[in-house]
Amino acid sequence: MEHHVPHVQGADKHRTTTRIAAREGRVIMFLDTKHAVDRLTQDLLNSGVRAAALHGGGRTARAGESGSVVTLVTPNQRRDMTRLMVAAGIVPRTTPVHSGPLRGRGAQPDHRRPDTLRHPRDDHRAGGRAA
Repeated sequence: MEHHVPHVQGADKHRTTTRIAAREGRVIMFLDTKHAVDRLTQDLLNSGVRAAALHGGGRTARAGESGSVVTLVTPNQRRDMTRLMVAAGIVPRTTPVHSGPLRGRGAQPDHRRPDTLRHPRDDHRAGGRAA
């Protein structure tokens, strides 16, 4: 896994999260509570980004997968995150981030209506493919 730790201001955290979620390909985001997952999912859908909530108690089937891990860190979290990364033996790429508009930065939200999304399990039962 490639680890990235963007340093964001509190006001930029939501827009940065939305930009990351709108990227092409699969994006899995971990949050600290089920309520936070539901709230972020709804915010992403309202922004036109396809999203679904998965409450997995922090456990997912990602063993053996490769990819990038991105941890957004606000100024008051930097010291603790640095200690955590050192303890885990991880040397992340850190960058200051100031979010701008979604367009022109590589992220393209999916403007399909959120109510057209179906759970992949439902598509499998119907013999179709996920949208």
